[in-house]
Formats: sequence, structure tokens, C-alpha cells
Amino acid sequence: PGFPYTAIDCRFDGYSGPCVDWHWHATMEINVGVEGTLETTTQRGAYLVRPGEAVFINANVLHRNEAYQGSRAVRVRTHMFDRGMLGGGQLPQRRYVAPVAECAGLDALKLTRADPVQREMLDKLDRIFQAAQAEAPGYELEICGLLNQVWRGIYALAKPRLGQGGGAARPETQRLKVMLAFIRDHYAEDIGIQDIAQAAGICQREC
Repeated sequence: PGFPYTAIDCRFDGYSGPCVDWHWHATMEINVGVEGTLETTTQRGAYLVRPGEAVFINANVLHRNEAYQGSRAVRVRTHMFDRGMLGGGQLPQRRYVAPVAECAGLDALKLTRADPVQREMLDKLDRIFQAAQAEAPGYELEICGLLNQVWRGIYALAKPRLGQGGGAARPETQRLKVMLAFIRDHYAEDIGIQDIAQAAGICQREC
């Protein structure tokens, strides 16, 4: 809780599907491709992540990560972090973090090495992952410093989309989250469509 950053070496051969099915979380997520091709899907589209590329997934966005077309040996390095890791103060948080994290129209951003600025961001993500693995003295400071540099690039990419019209959250998003949360909390019980629909306040057909 005192350092809300996690580095995960995700090997999709070990997952059913192989995928991490629809879910969301308050933390932000960046998946960097290592082997194979990852397909990340949100309610607004799909993003293919090949080795050396990455996808940023915004906070509280429903998304699904899977091995593209069921391919084998898909591996990504996942960075998950709370928005509190960024900015270093209330003013930077308000100026550079909140506008992105709270932008309903921004679900994800693709990062590629074809762009020099994005290539630097990807190199910094590699250094962050290495620091998290080594845990050398002061590694927390190194991660925070590099993560803020990466965020500067994310903010620059996101800026043209901030404050634009048509960015309202899709109306079914909250209902989907309620239903998924109900299934998560009651999956061991004898539940059916009627129970799931009732939890979200909708009819069974809509469910």
C-alpha cells in the first residue's frame, strides 16, 4: 500500500483461453510486448501489441488481454500503478494526471518504437521493470523518477483528446461492472441470469 506499483512477467501459456478476461481496476496498466502478439480489447476498440510495443490502459477501463488468435508463447511485461505514484504534488496531479485518468473518452494508447519519443518511453519502461526485479537500494526512487518521465509522454499523447466532445462514458459500462462484480462475489453460489440482471437493475434480455 505504501508503494502502489507492481511489475508482472505475464506468460499467457499459463492462462485459460489464453487470456485475462474482461475486468477493470482503479490502477493504470501498461503492457509491453516481449514475445508473440497480445490483443488488448476495450469497449472502444482493439490494440495489437507486438514485441517492443506497448499499450497503456487507463484507470477503470473495462478491458480484456488475450493471446492474439490463440497463439502460443505470448509474453508481456505488465506495469500496474496507482495515479498517486505520479506528479509529486497536488498541482502536477491536477494538471497532468487527473485530466487523463478521468477522461471517459480515453481508454487506451498504443506505444510504438517507430516514433523516437515513444521509443524513449519504451526504453524507460524496460529500465523500470529491471529496477523492480533487482530491488537495489533506492529502486523505489528510480521507478518513481522514470515513471513520471513516461507519464510526461503519455500526457503529451493524450492531450489532443482531452476535453473533446463525445467523450462520455458508454451507458452500459457501469451496468457491466455491476454484473461482473456480482459474478465475482457470488460465483460459488447457484446464480443465474435473473440474479445477475437483478443486481444491475435491468431485464434478463438486456443482461
